[in-house]
Amino acid sequence: MIYELRKWLARTLAPDAADQVMVVLLCAKVVAPDESLALYGAELSLTHQLHALDALIYATALSESAEFVTCDAHFKGLLQVEYLAKLK
Repeated sequence: MIYELRKWLARTLAPDAADQVMVVLLCAKVVAPDESLALYGAELSLTHQLHALDALIYATALSESAEFVTCDAHFKGLLQVEYLAKLK
């Protein structure tokens, strides 16, 4: 997830702003994937037609009972997801 966020921030924000957001994000809890998370991700991928990394991110959020906030339309309408439409 850190990879995805860093990549998105680098494409979207000015370098200084992206760095400031990363400082905050790096204080968050990091959950390492394990076998059970991989299997859960595979199940979610099949059920919701998600790509591998999206499914792992979603599986992590669900397994941690975390609210998942995203502007990725692939997640719109899924349990524990707060979907924010992209600003144009």
